[in-house]
Amino acid sequence: GESKDSILDTSSFCTREYSRVNSEQTRGLSSEALERSRAWIGNRQRLANFAQSLVNDVENQKQINVVVCGGSISLGHGIEPETMRYSNRLENWLNKFYPMDDKL
Repeated sequence: GESKDSILDTSSFCTREYSRVNSEQTRGLSSEALERSRAWIGNRQRLANFAQSLVNDVENQKQINVVVCGGSISLGHGIEPETMRYSNRLENWLNKFYPMDDKL
């Protein structure tokens, strides 16, 4: 099992990273509304591992691939301009908060 210190470190890392990358949350979405939208948050250790791998990959200049799976909603059918589609926003967000050297 995980030690208490390990769990506290994970929680602290998740909280700091969430605050950093959520600094520009969607306009009109209050913290309360965001909290209400989550029926279950899930395993924070997996989220912490993913966030840590993003930080490590950027530091090591290791490229990652991200896939958005789904249908017309995931594609953003009918959303204009295209830059407002979920996949485009996710790509822009990742590039902003986890920037890579342009030479990769």
